[in-house]
Amino acid sequence: MAHTITREPGGTAVGEGIRKILLTSETIHLTAASELLLFYASRSQNIQEKIKPALDRNEMVICDRYYHASMAYQGYGRGIPLEGRFEGEDLDFYNKVRDGYLELASEDERIQLIYADRPIEAVHRHILTLLGFER
Repeated sequence: MAHTITREPGGTAVGEGIRKILLTSETIHLTAASELLLFYASRSQNIQEKIKPALDRNEMVICDRYYHASMAYQGYGRGIPLEGRFEGEDLDFYNKVRDGYLELASEDERIQLIYADRPIEAVHRHILTLLGFER
């Protein structure tokens, strides 16, 4: 079977540069958040340059590290909270976020609103219709 093998951090020229930063003794004192962001930067580059093109060619992709490794190492190991930081925000914050999404949806037809205050079956049918599975 056709396949692509890649690694994290690394896999691309940018990713290999990030790998050098992470493995250099001068950067041993990176904050946990900085380390995580460098891993994500490498992953983003890897996805665009290697993983998506390989999947588009119907190839299997083998990567030595991915999302769950970040959860285990940076989340559990380094103590970066695994839940998002938005849970503690007040209602005003969420209203601003909602208003932002509504504005974005009014400007971009690719963004579809799904009203989840309806029965789950209606929400499910709406999603299937948007995806083209029901007419």
